[in-house]
Amino acid sequence: MFSNALVSVLMPVFNTEPFLSVALDSILAQTHRNLEIICLDDASTDGSYEILMAYAKRDSRIMVLRNATNQGVVATRNTLLSKATGELIAWIDADDWLSPEKISIQLAFLATRPRVGAVGTGIAYATLSGEIYKEESYSPDPALQRIDPSLCCATVLVRRAAIDDAGFFRALYKNGGEDGDWLLRIADSWDITNLPDILYFYRKNPFSVSHGNKAEIRRLGVIARLAARIRRKSGKCPLDSGAFGTYPEFLTDSWFIENAELTAREKVIATSFPLAGTLPLVSVLIPYYNANEYFSACLQSLKNSQFRNFEICIFDDASTPPVDDLFGDELRSTSDFPLQIQRGGENRGAAYARNRCLEMAQGQFICFLDSDDLIHHDRIATQLEYLLAHSEVLGVGTGIYFVSQSGTLLRSETYPEQAVTNGGFHGCCATFMLKHTEIRHLRFDETLTTSSEDVDYLLRANAFGQLRNIADLLYSYRLRPDSLTSHPNWQADHASYMVNQVATTFGLSKIEDIIPFVSSLDGTQAGDLLLTAYWRRYRDCSEATFIVAKAFILMPKSATRLIKKKLELELYKKSQRLRSMLGRKKEGMIERLRRLRQLRSLSRILHDLKTKFNEPKDKIVRVYDNWGDAEEALDYLLPNSTRRWGAVRFITHDLPLRKPDYYLILNQPSPNGITLYHDPGRVIFAIGEPPTPQHKPFHKAQGEGTIVFSCDESVAADFGAERKYILEPCMTRTWSVKKSITDLISITNVQKTKKLSWITSNLALLPGHRKRLDFLKRIQGTVEFDLFGRGFKELHDKWVGLAPYEYSIAYENTISDYYFTEKLMDCFVAHTIPIYVGSPRIYQFFPEKSLIPIDPDDPRVAHRILDIINFDDLSARRQALEEAKLLVLTKYNMFIKLATHIAAPYPSQRERREIRIDPIKINWG
Repeated sequence: MFSNALVSVLMPVFNTEPFLSVALDSILAQTHRNLEIICLDDASTDGSYEILMAYAKRDSRIMVLRNATNQGVVATRNTLLSKATGELIAWIDADDWLSPEKISIQLAFLATRPRVGAVGTGIAYATLSGEIYKEESYSPDPALQRIDPSLCCATVLVRRAAIDDAGFFRALYKNGGEDGDWLLRIADSWDITNLPDILYFYRKNPFSVSHGNKAEIRRLGVIARLAARIRRKSGKCPLDSGAFGTYPEFLTDSWFIENAELTAREKVIATSFPLAGTLPLVSVLIPYYNANEYFSACLQSLKNSQFRNFEICIFDDASTPPVDDLFGDELRSTSDFPLQIQRGGENRGAAYARNRCLEMAQGQFICFLDSDDLIHHDRIATQLEYLLAHSEVLGVGTGIYFVSQSGTLLRSETYPEQAVTNGGFHGCCATFMLKHTEIRHLRFDETLTTSSEDVDYLLRANAFGQLRNIADLLYSYRLRPDSLTSHPNWQADHASYMVNQVATTFGLSKIEDIIPFVSSLDGTQAGDLLLTAYWRRYRDCSEATFIVAKAFILMPKSATRLIKKKLELELYKKSQRLRSMLGRKKEGMIERLRRLRQLRSLSRILHDLKTKFNEPKDKIVRVYDNWGDAEEALDYLLPNSTRRWGAVRFITHDLPLRKPDYYLILNQPSPNGITLYHDPGRVIFAIGEPPTPQHKPFHKAQGEGTIVFSCDESVAADFGAERKYILEPCMTRTWSVKKSITDLISITNVQKTKKLSWITSNLALLPGHRKRLDFLKRIQGTVEFDLFGRGFKELHDKWVGLAPYEYSIAYENTISDYYFTEKLMDCFVAHTIPIYVGSPRIYQFFPEKSLIPIDPDDPRVAHRILDIINFDDLSARRQALEEAKLLVLTKYNMFIKLATHIAAPYPSQRERREIRIDPIKINWG
């Protein structure tokens, strides 16, 4: 149908002299020869026009046009469309180039698919010098493309009929984003799809229009998608009718935030970059006092934020030396964000500093950040999206990582969804984002001089809207030895405050109500309820002590002891005062004696609770394995070689006086199998082997009703009637370098002195093994790398084969969506970029810039690796590499995942029965 169709290739040109010949040569090299090539020079000031004219003299298919004055990209594209006469239209930017087969392949595709109006291709990203550093393909699903075109417009081949239906580019998009709106209008009537083939080479130019107008382009992109939804429902386009208002009024933050037809996610995307000349949407408040050695990391975590529409408000509470003396250069390097700094003449405390930050804040939303802490790059966007999706919520906090002074991970913690309940306040105050517009008048109580002003502020804020927590771990909270909350008795320093403010939030009518069910609660919950009862019944006692919930977060098992100790102190103080008054005054004595009896009564009730309430024991997990190194793995993967995570303790030998609560089988028991008499729901298999036919026997007849964690999607269908399957990637030993999680968290910089390594083996049991060995033979001699592993240069510790290297090849034995192993994750923990062959969905699990996938079947794969190690921008990958490392140490840490599952509530009584688990022999075929 299209074998000899006329294709118009349209090229807008502006000041691309260094690259123009490459672009033109690639058009002339197309295997489809029936082309009309129309180039429009938009008043270039370099030699672009002269190059175009020289090419036009050499090939009659080239037509050159020129604007007398610069008209911009939209007018230039529209002129090109008006001149084109072909049945199909192709685009090319003047600094890019095409594969010779591009147009031929696209024509063949369109010839058999009459519903497709436009087809794009995969692209390869290149530096200005032409080195390829990344490849990308886009979804072929027309339904997804209809909602939000995901493709590079320069790659599309479009039918003339589709352009006639859609019309030309809108003048509204003169500063960029015109292609997305145009494609959406094509999608009104036609399917849009993509080919996976890499047929277009896109030169990344930091000076292009799209790099300079991100805020407007993002906003106009969201508007285009909204307009398409409305247009397809009503038949009328709001951009044509003026229903959205006038440009640029509909680009403001408020227009998007208040638009009920946009999703919360769309609002965040639209406002993620600040619009020039407008106030920031979010204010980040940082009270600073002598955080000298931590503040650089704090600032860097802010600079890495994906959401960029915020200001930084810093109040220096008389630090020595001042913050701007120590960090002047770093603060000035935050020029992307508005920055306000004030300094006090004397140290006045956290509440005073926070209030000065509030006075500076201009944003519609505020979020807190302590000057020694860190935020995740997605923190601001995630919290903002939550607040925009929940109008009833005033503020939202997040889960946290507790880290030591050196940055070592101690543990993570999440909080109940409702931050304020009858049990008091739950959460970490520093993680909260609040709707500033609804509480601009609210201030911290400056009479509270210890670390309690934040809880007080949030409890009062709760009167204006709900406070909630989300489970996402988006904040790293540093426990410092000089921090108030690092000392066990800090809460005893400040009593007799806030009782009247919080009393109205509690619902228990009498203390006796909690006795029947307190024994079913853990230490933190029990502590909260004891506090509730104390506040509720004795809120008229001016000496009543409010022990902040933060104390229970740091010391969850000490709630009962702390409260009893404090009440005993209050009882003693009250008794002494009453005795001193007996000889001087009789008036009011009956009331005072009644209060004394109340305190004594509460003391007796506490004693009763102490006898009835036992702190919950650790959950003991007995581990069986056929790895041979489970003990080492437990020591390395869990903090400080404790073999525990929270209240879950892993053991590899039976205890003499206690039976395990759970049994964990890593792959299978070895060597003789085991017989258990236990609840099957507390018998867990972690199958780390790949989803291959040879490994299917691991799932047969291994205990009906047991729990199986596996990366194999198919086994649930095959064996799901017998056992409960949980699809989970990475159920192997998460990393195998001989360093513990504590060591790895503390390592923030690894000196790189070499280019490329590969740790593999000469094993050839599986087809994947054999294919990997074939790949090794193909690249040897072309690519220079250091080869380690079984059958090659053997290593005692893989760290030696990874840490000194910038890059390392990580080649999985099996290619499957949910299967990735220590081959990849060892690279991450060693701060080494993996050149990766494995899971096609790996970007679902790790940041895009943290690794470089390659195709082992690509005939040019060896040269692709050479391009990577010689031209890749390693510095641009460091932040993503750090994020990947943290994901490995926490989210994909197999023992943390298993401990989280085990720690969840579970029915207390289930049938126990005999379970026989036999070792399985693998038939390698």
